[in-house]
Amino acid sequence: MQTSPVIGSSISKHRRTAAGNHKRRTSASRKPVGNAYQNKPISKTTTQAIIIVHINNRLGCRTAIQCSPLDTIRTLKMIVSCQLGIKPEAMLLKRQGQRALKDGLTLEDYEIGDGSSVDLEVDMGD
Repeated sequence: MQTSPVIGSSISKHRRTAAGNHKRRTSASRKPVGNAYQNKPISKTTTQAIIIVHINNRLGCRTAIQCSPLDTIRTLKMIVSCQLGIKPEAMLLKRQGQRALKDGLTLEDYEIGDGSSVDLEVDMGD
């Protein structure tokens, strides 16, 4: 003779509520063990410094851009593009009359820090 499984047994993954209904246990209903939340790594974005870089164009306009020292020149061009409406491909960024800054290097590589100025030249496609 076969026996049927007992619904209210401890083997079941369901819990009985006070009303007698079965409730499926979810991961959200489980409590963390010990200091499970304290061991999570902190994301990099919360520990990065925010610097302000001043972008100077030939017309004398100066724009303050918030960015990270770990941002690349390409990323800086994208931020400037959003604020000034100039295509990043048409931008040429220079530091105090030096050569053009390369897209793949970071602001930190060029020692561009908080309060630094960068000159913007726009290629009009002549």
